[in-house]
Amino acid sequence: MPASLCEPLSFLQRFSENVFYSYLIEKAASCADPCKRMEYVTAFVVTTISSNINRLSKPFNPILGETYECLREDLGFRIILEQVSHHVNF
Repeated sequence: MPASLCEPLSFLQRFSENVFYSYLIEKAASCADPCKRMEYVTAFVVTTISSNINRLSKPFNPILGETYECLREDLGFRIILEQVSHHVNF
């Protein structure tokens, strides 16, 4: 695969973008109304899909042992990711 088809970031970076809307999960946890709670959870799921809808390029594969740290003080979270395997065994 030509490198030009790859997005200039790693899979770990792209994966960390899924938690940028984690405040929706926090709102869902504090809702007493189950319908409203489901709305927040659904909104969270849709944001993880919609943030990648126009990004058709493949991210670079992380190398074994690669780490990525994302600190978002404005959103109140810190995430540390590490590539520990390239294969999933079930």
